Amino acid sequence: MQESEISLRDKLIDTGLKLLLEGGPEALTLRKCAQLAGVSHAAPAHHFAGLRGLKTAMVGRGHEIFAQMMRDEMDAAPKDKNGQILAICQGYIQFSQQYRHLFNLMFVPPAEFAPDPARDDAAKASRDVLTALCKQHFPGPNQHFYEIAIWSLVHGYSKLLEIGRVQPGSQSQADIEFAKILKLLDFPGTQ
Repeated sequence: MQESEISLRDKLIDTGLKLLLEGGPEALTLRKCAQLAGVSHAAPAHHFAGLRGLKTAMVGRGHEIFAQMMRDEMDAAPKDKNGQILAICQGYIQFSQQYRHLFNLMFVPPAEFAPDPARDDAAKASRDVLTALCKQHFPGPNQHFYEIAIWSLVHGYSKLLEIGRVQPGSQSQADIEFAKILKLLDFPGTQ
């Protein structure tokens, strides 16, 4: 691909993300994307196999942002097990709130996306942030169980935030901070 084709492809991905983030899934169309990007209506078809292809590329970009947000939180946190687990979860929750529609799109069944090795690599890289943390802090045969436990907890909490079942800082019964929930779990060495 020529540099101008790459930049146009990136522009269309960025424009698709903007449409999705501002208007939700119903706002995302190839026609609107082309119009907002200031290109012909045929331009997206040159780079993506329909809306499914654009969404696939957007999800790949989403996983890159997601992984970076988790790593940024981990870099700024204490390096002990508790600090790192909480940090990765805080990055996860922040992403789910800041990029709600993209977050939801990223977790639909993989069959809904076009085949794309770049998206697959980006998705693996975002999963590997948690996998690497668990390998470091929970070595041994149960490492995968800890990974799934943490992922289930933080993903569930993120969805509860989305639907308003938990509302940190609300001074109500729903005022439940993730850090307090995490302290209830019996991860070896976290008490």
